[in-house]
Amino acid sequence: AGVRLVSDGQNLSGSVNGLVLTGAHAAVRGLAISGFSGSCLVLSGDGSSAGGDSTARQGNRFGSCGVAIGLLGPAGSATGNIIGVDASGQAAPVGTGILIAGQGATVGGESADGHFANRIGNATTAIEVGQPGGANASGAVITRNIIGRDPQANPAPVTFGVLIQPPSG
Repeated sequence: AGVRLVSDGQNLSGSVNGLVLTGAHAAVRGLAISGFSGSCLVLSGDGSSAGGDSTARQGNRFGSCGVAIGLLGPAGSATGNIIGVDASGQAAPVGTGILIAGQGATVGGESADGHFANRIGNATTAIEVGQPGGANASGAVITRNIIGRDPQANPAPVTFGVLIQPPSG
């Protein structure tokens, strides 16, 4: 990921989120966000996206967060991101790499060359679909992600690859 802006919340107290975008079709590219006890990035608007083509330096880096990327709105997407490392490339564990809590989300990409794959390591859960007792996250597509490796393809531990939670009701 070609990081152009770094946001670090390590000196903040309490449960704090990094960047929260609520508008439709928001796009976040080329950032490094770390050190937030809540979520590094929350996208709740319809059709919002985190990342893009990693060869075009559109991906983001996320580390040291409770949740790296929260896709809460419908039809959100996360592609080409690096999760579980900080801006300098050092291990920075996260609780959940990508949380899908909105319907119709896409995580990863269809490209066989891996340019749209999310690389998730140093995480308790790489990708979590739904939240216990939460809203229905149906229609999620998870494709061509790299789980358990750092940006140099070295092992980066993950406890759960994909965790599917039951919705309420």
